[in-house]
Amino acid sequence: MRMQERQVEGIAVLTFGMEESLASSSIDIPMIYAGSDSDLPNIRNIRVNYLTGMREAVRHLVDFGHQRVGYLCGQLNWSSMRTRFEAVRKALRSAGLPVEKELFVECPHTWEGGATAIADLLNLPKPPTAVMCCNDVAAIGAMKTLGNRGIQAGRDMAVIGFDDLTICRFTQPSLSTIEFAPAEIAPLAFRALLEQIDGGKTETIYEYKTKFVLRESTCPPKS
Repeated sequence: MRMQERQVEGIAVLTFGMEESLASSSIDIPMIYAGSDSDLPNIRNIRVNYLTGMREAVRHLVDFGHQRVGYLCGQLNWSSMRTRFEAVRKALRSAGLPVEKELFVECPHTWEGGATAIADLLNLPKPPTAVMCCNDVAAIGAMKTLGNRGIQAGRDMAVIGFDDLTICRFTQPSLSTIEFAPAEIAPLAFRALLEQIDGGKTETIYEYKTKFVLRESTCPPKS
């Protein structure tokens, strides 16, 4: 591995599905994973708490009066997308909302994926009144399809993304989302890595908590 050749003392990895292959590689220096949902032996992991932001987002929708909430799942062969999906289902259940298979659409987490997946939900006999998305890119693609059908996010249907990319502040309407900030996770990962390099016996448990960011793309359900 190139980093081993450069004699680095440790590696911090922000990983979304590569953890198994990395764990099986012949790397004999301290490693920290950030964002893995796997419990791998001898590997420290910075946990990402997806549920905190998902619960806040679902509570916001419930307070508006939504009872049918759809979700664009992304590609569930990615560990990060599976973890987000599980967090959404837990948040819906805890809010007393239905967890119905027809309301969940697996799709590429791309502009095109979101644009196509939202059409599947709109074609249901009883479409959802709000849609949460696996990431902001899919959410913006979904808003494009809504606009093409004369449905405006934030007026006719509530849309929530995930990641809080800069572009969310500049869409029309601006996109409500769940903040996931690698820039905030990185310092936690390096603190954990330095602990491991220094050989400390006490391992601090580090966790990053997501949070809901309210903008203009949510609204009450249309009567």
